[in-house]
Amino acid sequence: MARTLDSEHIRRLTDGKTNEGRAEAAAGVAAAVASGGLNDTERGIALDIVAILTRDAAEQVRLAMVEHLRHCPFLPNDVAVRIAFDIEHIAIPFIEATEALTDDDLIRLIKSDAPARQSAVARRPLVSTEISGALIDTGQQEVVHALLQNAGADISARSLHQALSTYAGNKTVEHLMIHREALPLTVSARLIAGVSGVLRRRLITHHGLPPTLADELTKHGREGALMKSLEGERRGSEVEKFAELLHAQRRLSPSLLLRALCLGDLHFVEASFATMTHMSVEEARAFLFEKGPGGVRILFGKSRLPEPLFRAFASGFEEINVIRARNPEKGWRKDYTEQIVWRLVRDYNNVCPEDLEHVLSQLSRYVNRTPPEEREK
Repeated sequence: MARTLDSEHIRRLTDGKTNEGRAEAAAGVAAAVASGGLNDTERGIALDIVAILTRDAAEQVRLAMVEHLRHCPFLPNDVAVRIAFDIEHIAIPFIEATEALTDDDLIRLIKSDAPARQSAVARRPLVSTEISGALIDTGQQEVVHALLQNAGADISARSLHQALSTYAGNKTVEHLMIHREALPLTVSARLIAGVSGVLRRRLITHHGLPPTLADELTKHGREGALMKSLEGERRGSEVEKFAELLHAQRRLSPSLLLRALCLGDLHFVEASFATMTHMSVEEARAFLFEKGPGGVRILFGKSRLPEPLFRAFASGFEEINVIRARNPEKGWRKDYTEQIVWRLVRDYNNVCPEDLEHVLSQLSRYVNRTPPEEREK
């Protein structure tokens, strides 16, 4: 190709007699652009030609050009967007590789409801947290598979949990998630509690989880699943019988109760304290919510829960009273849980903020580090 580009090249490309000849010329222009060997004037002319060729009626011409532009670092954004929305066999390889598309452009592609383009976005060398979330929101299984296979995809804990909920029991999703390079502890806990023995061992081995941590994650994962099973179940007598059953099975753990408190499952909390202290639910409710901190202290002592967690429970009940005073309407919102979690973080200096699962795990380890003679006072 000549070192200088001018209007003659545009004429030959737009007026060529055969698609093969124009495709060859288009490839030459694109290769010159991508090489970075043109001066500013030549590059400007070449990019003008490229912009024209993206509208060419012949697929052969557009495909020949795009082959050379996938890795071009200075391709104008408007040209890149036009190529990304071309027919799929032209657009897909380009979407996967180009750096000329912004996150806003990628969101537009995801919202186009075209699984092939969505999967191409999922296979890009680097995928941001925002884009990963949008891809999982599509509900397209093939797109989620492509994303989970991509080591360059930054996927938040929220999005991973959403994928596990959407594809509950899907062995492929579980397998791909287990084999990601790193997983948030909360996701590991859920996987450990829910997957088969073979996948559980693979998860523990692949992520190098110490046995004690694996046991702790299993416990928290099962407790999270347990609380999920209570969602929507609000018949008082059944909740109370469930609390009695867990207590008889020695499964009414401090972390389960604290989890229920943070999630606003107050009937279960009341029923559990009633069971542990041999009171009626009404009596337990009065101690917890009507008699102030002194009432909580008395009931906590009777329940024989670990002393290091008293501050956590007292703070939780205090925050719930604040929430009820400010928002008397019934119902529980996610930000209420976040409010309680942040209170726990503030009260325990060695607990780092992240999410409910992370804080519960740290508080459990805090209790385990406390000498036995100080756990019950």
